[in-house]
Amino acid sequence: MLDYFAVENSLRGKGIGGKCITLMKKIKPYQGIILEVDAPDFAQDEADKNICLRRIKFYTNNGIRLTNISESLFGAHFKLMVLDFSSKNDDDAIIKNSKKK
Repeated sequence: MLDYFAVENSLRGKGIGGKCITLMKKIKPYQGIILEVDAPDFAQDEADKNICLRRIKFYTNNGIRLTNISESLFGAHFKLMVLDFSSKNDDDAIIKNSKKK
């Protein structure tokens, strides 16, 4: 699971984030990579919601799929996204595999 992914503000818009995701796609021993993103429905205000939606759009533009899986932890609300390496990673499989020890 990828918990935090960011590019320094002054370096944004230069393709660095997309290049990092391209490198992640080359990690083939795994079935996929799960990312947590802030849930837009729980944004503090409209500006925060727009940031959440921009992040999701960035990831989807780079081949990462938004799932229907939501989670809450310590008062924070997230949506899960997945970079699939296997066509078997539907939402149910992601939940099942994440619970394996």
